[in-house]
Amino acid sequence: MLISSKLRPETVSSVSFIVIHYCYDSVLVPVDLHAKYSDLLAFAEKEWDLKPQHLVFETDDLSICMGKPIRIHEQAWNGVKDVIGNLYVRVRDPESEAQLLKQVSNTGG
Repeated sequence: MLISSKLRPETVSSVSFIVIHYCYDSVLVPVDLHAKYSDLLAFAEKEWDLKPQHLVFETDDLSICMGKPIRIHEQAWNGVKDVIGNLYVRVRDPESEAQLLKQVSNTGG
């Protein structure tokens, strides 16, 4: 997403940027035309020492989201990378998810 300054809104960047959020940290990152989903995974792994196989990315910037965070599928990345400004990194814990599914199925839910 091209950005501008609050001080000079008429001046727009020539480079696309995205703000990537993880926990209480936010980082402004350039997004080039050829940025791939795997680049996101590598960035998060390096920046926050996270395991890429447990990561998901979400946004609530799209009109289709209706204000709710949605997970960005790897195949959707190329279509949304230039129109979102905020991306949230979430760590998925497969063991916790499996336990939750087991609890739900045991309660009949």
